[in-house]
Amino acid sequence: MTASGLRREAARGRLRIWRIAGKDFTTLNEIKRMMELCRVPAKEAGIESSPSNTSVPSGPEAVVSAQDALRARLKQSRLQEQIKR
Repeated sequence: MTASGLRREAARGRLRIWRIAGKDFTTLNEIKRMMELCRVPAKEAGIESSPSNTSVPSGPEAVVSAQDALRARLKQSRLQEQIKR
């Protein structure tokens, strides 16, 4: 984890920090606690989604970079702005 990542988690309330003389401090136990709070639950073994039930494409074409996703979102937002005018 980077220092900025830890500060972000502290701002979200998931990591307890101590600020002494303008510097932030935490403990390994607090980081472990934060990791438990951030844990994503695993899927149950009996529940599987079939490809026909999902709207998310699979395969190489499904890989979208964060930058491409942001561009698409901005383009959609601009189109909605033009429609409202």
